[in-house]
Amino acid sequence: MLYRLAAFFCLLLVCASALATTSEDAPAWLQQAAAASAPAYAKDVPAVVLQDEQQVSINPDGHIVRTTTFAIRILTHEGRALATALEAYETDTGKVRELHAWLIRPNGQVKRYGKDETFDIAADDNDVYNESRVKFISAKDDADAGAVFGYQAVTEERALFPQDEWAFQEKLPGVNACLPVLASRYVLSLPTDWSASAVTFNHDKVEPTVNGSTYTWELHNLAPIEPEIASLKCAPWLRASPSATHRRKARRPRPSARATSPTGRTCRAGTRS
Repeated sequence: MLYRLAAFFCLLLVCASALATTSEDAPAWLQQAAAASAPAYAKDVPAVVLQDEQQVSINPDGHIVRTTTFAIRILTHEGRALATALEAYETDTGKVRELHAWLIRPNGQVKRYGKDETFDIAADDNDVYNESRVKFISAKDDADAGAVFGYQAVTEERALFPQDEWAFQEKLPGVNACLPVLASRYVLSLPTDWSASAVTFNHDKVEPTVNGSTYTWELHNLAPIEPEIASLKCAPWLRASPSATHRRKARRPRPSARATSPTGRTCRAGTRS
């Protein structure tokens, strides 16, 4: 009798453990991205970006809020290091308000990453003092081929740049070539009396979809780009310029990591270039 009771309680513990493992749910946007089908790529392509989106909201006083949504499917064992969330910020003008990540394993189990798994480090260890910092979450030890990693970040800035840049496709840390991208989207929301124009590089002009004072530029199904010697800007990218009389009242900040990258995302992730 005691043996049966012990076995019964062991079974309950196993079931409770299984439920705890699978109780975390990935957000709807990540589940939708994970369900997307991608074409077959060469064996040396380590991952495919399923969704890469940034929503930028600018207030009349120059306050900027950026919401980044990113999802990537790991294709090879070597590509597991790409299951990383990176967000850069300047300590004197901005902050990372939120940073959350999820990993969907091939068997469907979901692991969530939050504050306890977030690291905050200097952008450059060689500097004695540096106002540029990076918050990051790494799921490398949990990821493998077939897993889908996604993260969402919200950052704030007090300064307004005359121009903003977005890379539709880019090199990620440890990857020489540009990864394939299924969907890349840049959304710029402006005050009602503002407007925006943009220039597209390394691609035919991308016309925005305009809804009131919100502008959306997007590209889909971008094939991987092989590395080229001494090539800095092989992938398509966008330079957007918001304009209004209010902009003259905004303080122009010192140059920072967010403003100097020709590819756009090094600015967002610090080390992603």
